[in-house]
Amino acid sequence: MVTNSLAETPDGLQLHPALHFLRDRLAGCRRTWFAASSYTPLSLFARWVGQPPAALVGARIDLPGDARQCWMASPFHARLMRDHLQVMPEGLFGWTADDAVDLAELLNPFLSDDGMSLHTTGAALILACREPMEAAPAAFAEVAGKVLPNRHPSGADGGRLMRLVSEIQMYLHHHRGNLKSAAADVSGLWFWGGIPLPLERSFSSLPSVATLNPFLAAVAEGRNAQLTMSDAEQLERLINPASPLPRDSVLFGDGHALWLRSSPVATVVSKLQRTGLGLKQPDKLKHEEALWRMLQERT
Repeated sequence: MVTNSLAETPDGLQLHPALHFLRDRLAGCRRTWFAASSYTPLSLFARWVGQPPAALVGARIDLPGDARQCWMASPFHARLMRDHLQVMPEGLFGWTADDAVDLAELLNPFLSDDGMSLHTTGAALILACREPMEAAPAAFAEVAGKVLPNRHPSGADGGRLMRLVSEIQMYLHHHRGNLKSAAADVSGLWFWGGIPLPLERSFSSLPSVATLNPFLAAVAEGRNAQLTMSDAEQLERLINPASPLPRDSVLFGDGHALWLRSSPVATVVSKLQRTGLGLKQPDKLKHEEALWRMLQERT
């Protein structure tokens, strides 16, 4: 399962350039198209196990007893364009557990006056809040690789949340010299997926997943994994390019999911081979719920 691997362009839906090494083999696969949400590897795994991402991460952290809400806190690097901030895709932003600790230690004195604090497990970060915020920001999967939203999300505290995002950007701009390694390149934190505290359950028996995404690796074991979840940018490092394709692969991106079932012998030359990277999707896509039913049945 590969996130951000499909993209809408003026020439139609395109395969991510990082997957070019699979192009010929993908051409011989049977295809089924679905409408689909945007995912990062972590949010894809969370959807797979039926839990909020913040619950999976927060369950591994000893959060403050007076905290009443927690949010996913996704670090990002952004480039200033003429009139917007362009966010780097998550798969291209190198990030480690040490970077997460470094960033939390820098920002926590700044956040403490507002009853907030950052906490880490592996490379993943959680924002704990004493006073809950009522807001519904976009998931980070809708931000990574795209333009940073500059409008307030819905909810009574949407403006408060966006001010926090902006204030952290300014604070990091003035204090980045105190950060090391990849953390020194961080432009800000995007908060999303807020849930109430305390958490009601822990998660001790999650499925194993092969991944190089540091945020998913913070909550999922990779030992004896039968399932791979990856950013498009990291897939070639994760699998052997010369190995046969798995029987089933699912590519996600820009409102679509493409289920590919490999065949020992391709019987026809597909559209993908004839037109390069262009992908011809049907006018009517199957519903995303049908995709998840199929995934649960076949894996």
